[in-house]
Parts: sequence; structure tokens; C-alpha cells
Amino acid sequence: MSVLSGCRKDASKSEGSIQPAGEPESYSATVVRIVDDGTKRETTISVEARSGEQRRDEWTEAGHARALIFRPAGGNSFLLDLENRTYVEVDTGNETTTASQSVGNKTSRSSAAQNSETFAQDAIAQGIDHYFDDSQPPIKLETRTLQDTTVDGHNCVVVEIRSTYEDGHTETTRRFIATDLSRLLLRVECESDQSNTKIITERRNVSLNVSSDLFVVPADFRKVDKLQN
Repeated sequence: MSVLSGCRKDASKSEGSIQPAGEPESYSATVVRIVDDGTKRETTISVEARSGEQRRDEWTEAGHARALIFRPAGGNSFLLDLENRTYVEVDTGNETTTASQSVGNKTSRSSAAQNSETFAQDAIAQGIDHYFDDSQPPIKLETRTLQDTTVDGHNCVVVEIRSTYEDGHTETTRRFIATDLSRLLLRVECESDQSNTKIITERRNVSLNVSSDLFVVPADFRKVDKLQN
């Protein structure tokens, strides 16, 4: 999914001057999300993998290691308890969508497993662009390119989007897109002039070698009706 596709372009830019983000057909990455309000710093870490339409996400929730496997061809998802080696199966249908997935946001991935939209999207975008205030749409969007830089060893083009809202406050988002990874979004920085909070989300340790075993429930896992809390 294009992270930038919903953004109006700055009038000084041509429509084709800023290309959208993308994804390799197969890759894995560690996703690190940092929320820093100036007094405390909160970090959440998850691991994601893709192979074609198949997706996998791993995270820790309330001290439990979880994994969610989405296989649209089979029309189902599997939510795994990696410690107790159990799983539940969720029927998600055969159709997928392209709405944005949230990584590290306030929505539990356990409930997200009940919707096939969870995996057919960009894992970083949601919950960042409007983290500070999603109750109103911006009245103005200004987009510009910044100087290229390197993130985790990958050359990235940098796009900055400044959103202005009706009450006068602004939010600034900078997106770092890796040119050698099919324009994979590697880093997003977001800040508001109303708050000291800064959110940084990164994909780290990106690998293009993904084992097919990641998208299969291990044979020794036991199927249950509900995972332990």
C-alpha cells in the first residue's frame, strides 16, 4: 500500500515528483516504535515478515509472546501463543483489503486477528500520521523532499509532510523510504507543535530471505478455543 497515496501534494510539486512507498515481495524486519514525551520514553518492539500475500507478525502482549499468521489464499488466520505452543484459528474469508495496519498502537493484535484487513497493508503508517489528534482532518498539507540519508545501511529518500489543522496547530511527519528495498518505508518521525511528544517508528534488520516455515503453524502446536491471558 502507498503510504503517501492519501496525501495532497504541495502545489510546487508535480504529481509524479514524489513516488509512493512500497514493499519487497518477501522480507522480514524488526519494527521498533518509540514514544518520547520529554519526561519518559516508551519502546515497543515487534517482528514482521512477508512472503507474497502471506504475512506474519510477532509481539509481546501482557507478558505473552504472540504471533499472527495471515494466509489469504486459505481464507484464514492463526493466532499463536509461542510459549504455551497453542493456537486459535480465525476464518477471515478469501478477500483482502488495503487499509492500514497499526503497529504498536492502542489496539490489541488479538482482536485485530478477527479482521483480514490487519495484514494487507503498511505496518508503520497507521497511528502515526494522526497520533496526536485524529478527530479532525487537516485543512492544508504541504509536502516536500529533503536531502537523502542512510537508515540502517540503506539509502533513503526523505519526504516531509506538514499538516495544518483548523485550530491552527500543525503536525510534521518525515518518512524515510529505502530505494534499494522496493521503496520500503524504513522510518517515520512524527511531532506536533502542541506537544513535546515525538514518535519514531523504524523497520530494522531488514532481510529479503524469508523462510516458508514462518507462515505455517508448527506441528506440535495444539489447537484451542481461546488463548490464555
